[in-house]
Amino acid sequence: MNSLFSVVDMQDIRGPHHRHPNGEVDMVMPIDADANFDGQGAGWKVYQAGSAHFPAVSGGRALVLYLLPDGAIEFTGK
Repeated sequence: MNSLFSVVDMQDIRGPHHRHPNGEVDMVMPIDADANFDGQGAGWKVYQAGSAHFPAVSGGRALVLYLLPDGAIEFTGK
């Protein structure tokens, strides 16, 4: 299994809705103390295979490292 990864710089924004066919593992790295990604501050956030969400950072600015097993992601258009 290969993984696609990227780091995204987000601040008080909601991204496009998508589904994780093989799951998603994220490392949340707040730049601002109160920043969180989908309700979580600093640390790892794991989404199970088949899960879906609007990725969102609130409370300030955070870097988010996304790891997508096999690079699988499906944008839903919601």
